[in-house]
Amino acid sequence: INLNAEGEAAILKAFRGSGLPPLECDALLNSEMSVPDLTRVPPGQRRVLMFWTPTCGPCKPLLADLAALAAAKPTGLSVVGVVRSAEPDLEPPGEWRLERVKRIVAEYQVGFPTCVHSSKRVTEAWRAGGVPITFLLSDKGVERVAGGGRNGRALVAELSGSAKVGER
Repeated sequence: INLNAEGEAAILKAFRGSGLPPLECDALLNSEMSVPDLTRVPPGQRRVLMFWTPTCGPCKPLLADLAALAAAKPTGLSVVGVVRSAEPDLEPPGEWRLERVKRIVAEYQVGFPTCVHSSKRVTEAWRAGGVPITFLLSDKGVERVAGGGRNGRALVAELSGSAKVGER
């Protein structure tokens, strides 16, 4: 039973027929891509876009799954992480926010591009207030939404099972 089905459907509906919101990154880890290219998917390819926070427990196993998927270099599929480095209303500003994200990225062997931001606007525009939330993108926009750790991991398992492994 998918307890997040209604929310996922509402998010998917909100993105149908509209462009994707821009990302704003305070830092971009593991990438030389431009920030707009993070959500620009070439025709015939797909991209997993996962929103997470450092304090999210269910995000960690999903990060590990995505790291393994990205390391396998599946043909036509790439992974991007989007992390809100801190809760601005609750946590003080400082370089420690980025350092905390870098520690988690290293711990979970995340080698895929990761946009680090502190913008409430980005979170709201992507309807990513409840993390983890995982989007499957194509050149046509959002194909699927998986809310929560269990649904995100199921999507990654499905993609891992159907992906052709090799050099992109």
